[in-house]
Amino acid sequence: MNNKEEELFTSQESIPGIPETSPQYIGAWWLPFLIFGVITFIFGFPILLFPRQLHGTEEVRKNRENEMHQDKVAKEVQTNEDFGKRLKDFPKCLLVILRNPTYIFLTLGGVIDGMLLTGLSTFGPKILEALFGLTSSFSAVLLGY
Repeated sequence: MNNKEEELFTSQESIPGIPETSPQYIGAWWLPFLIFGVITFIFGFPILLFPRQLHGTEEVRKNRENEMHQDKVAKEVQTNEDFGKRLKDFPKCLLVILRNPTYIFLTLGGVIDGMLLTGLSTFGPKILEALFGLTSSFSAVLLGY
């Protein structure tokens, strides 16, 4: 190592590369992490005070299970212990799943939510640029928030 490299190495250890007066200097970068961590604990603590199960949950679960098994195909599947071990059981299993309205609507909701989020994250900054005349970087940051 020559003298110039040694000076550079020792100066980087003692002084940061960007002076505090520079507009590129980021001072308290850790402050948002601290603030959001405290906010998370403040809002998270009351959630810990909720009971594991609400009163009457067990009765509602039993009623829903009975509703599910009122279907003729679902009853047949429930009583058959060998069901699902063969490939020819797949269409019947698919029929049971597709006749469950709760599953279908939750799946459709998730699909639509995913499509909206994907479209917004892909084209949202460009739309903000075009509508409001923002720069591409600012519109991306704005959409990120």
